Amino acid sequence: MRRIIAVILVVLCLAGSLCACGNKTPKTVETKPREAIRTVYGTSGTGRSFYWDIVKADGTIDGYTVWTTEKTLGGALEKIKVAEFIENKKGKITGMEILNYELPEDTEWAFYVNGELCEDSPREYEINSSDIYSFAQIKG
Repeated sequence: MRRIIAVILVVLCLAGSLCACGNKTPKTVETKPREAIRTVYGTSGTGRSFYWDIVKADGTIDGYTVWTTEKTLGGALEKIKVAEFIENKKGKITGMEILNYELPEDTEWAFYVNGELCEDSPREYEINSSDIYSFAQIKG
């Protein structure tokens, strides 16, 4: 099922890029196939687990499984010290540092849930183990 969703997301992403004008923020991103997960962070056990993708500006994707006892995505990533979020008063991310990933010039981080752009703050976003969370480097 996830593979079908991934294929659909790729097709939507390609179709969207053909129709897009200028450097607008993409509405969808491709996610990493679950069998290609490279790293597991944190401890397993009674906590929650979720999938987390980093979509780099060149289109490559690093996929991770994160184990945590935290309830929110931002809380989990900050607790295991793989992400740090800077938000304005409205909760919009104005800065982010992730796993020592360098942002290429003229790019910024965007937050996606299941390949769809999410306007919510990752700090407050409650973890759902069936969701795939992505942070993508996009043209600013």
